[in-house]
Amino acid sequence: DDHIDIWNNPVDAIGSVANYFVQHGWKSGESVVVPAQVTQEVSDEIFNKGLKPSKTLAEYAQMGIRGAQKQLPPLDPNSMVTAIQFETQEGNKHWLGLHNFYVITRYNHSAMYAMSVHQLSQDLAAQVAQAAK
Repeated sequence: DDHIDIWNNPVDAIGSVANYFVQHGWKSGESVVVPAQVTQEVSDEIFNKGLKPSKTLAEYAQMGIRGAQKQLPPLDPNSMVTAIQFETQEGNKHWLGLHNFYVITRYNHSAMYAMSVHQLSQDLAAQVAQAAK
């Protein structure tokens, strides 16, 4: 409507956040996080060392932290990631945050926030897909 109103128009608010993500390097079509599997004993100090990816997927694999699922497209072993650990009622859950995860944290500097945004987006996408059937 040629009038930007992020406070009263949800379409404008969503567009504003999307624009922010693009301005901070969002890579369309790329994953945000992948579940991680800890394959050997590792120190908890490896996790949550920062939000910006600082090691490659291959480096974490050598330490015993691997992506738990096959990704399509497959992740490049040289992809920069960050290892994240969340404490849940069922025990610790491990993830590898990718570039787009970091972009979300540029908007709000919290791994928990970024994971919540990602999981909410996945739930909404599933609901839209189900409604389309």
